[in-house]
Amino acid sequence: MADPRIQIPGQKMHRDLERGFSFCRPIHWNQYEMEDPYGVIYYPEDDPRTGFCVIVQDLGEGPDQAITEADLPDLRDGVWDGLRSLPDCEVLSEVEIAKESAIGFEFLYTFSTDGERYKRCMRLLYKDCQQFTIYGRGVPPEEYDVFANIFDWMYLTLTFGDLLKTLMARYPDLPPA
Repeated sequence: MADPRIQIPGQKMHRDLERGFSFCRPIHWNQYEMEDPYGVIYYPEDDPRTGFCVIVQDLGEGPDQAITEADLPDLRDGVWDGLRSLPDCEVLSEVEIAKESAIGFEFLYTFSTDGERYKRCMRLLYKDCQQFTIYGRGVPPEEYDVFANIFDWMYLTLTFGDLLKTLMARYPDLPPA
C-alpha cells in the first residue's frame, strides 16, 4: 500500500516575481523562507530537513558576467570540491541538465551530518548571473525515497518567470487566481 503522506489533495503555486521563478507545490505542505541566502523550503511534516528547497543567489551583475557553457567545467569542479567535504558523501549519479534558458548539473547523493544520514537530489541551474540551487532531500534516506516523485513534480513545474501568467496565456478559459 502506498504511503498516505504522498497524497496531494490540492496544489498551489509558489510565485516569486522579484527573483523570477515559480512552481507548483502541495497545498498542505509547510513553508519556511530563508533570508541569507534567499530561499524557500516546502516540507510535508514537522521536520523541514525532508522537503523541497529553492535557493537563489546572484553571482554577478551585467551580461558580461552571465554564466555560459564554457564556465561549466570550473563550476562542476567546485561542486565536486563541496561534495567531497561532506562527511561520508557518496555520489549516486551526476548529469548535466538544462531547463528553459538555464544550464547546470544534477547530483543525487547521500551524506551524513550531526549523526544523521541524508539523501538529496540537488540541481544547480545557472541563468544569466543567478544560481538556482534546487533540491529535494530526506532524512533518513528512506524519506527521500517516499517523496522523490513529489520533489520531481515540483521541479518539473518550476519555471523562470510567472507560471500563472504562462498558464493563463496558454489556457485563457482558466478561472482567475
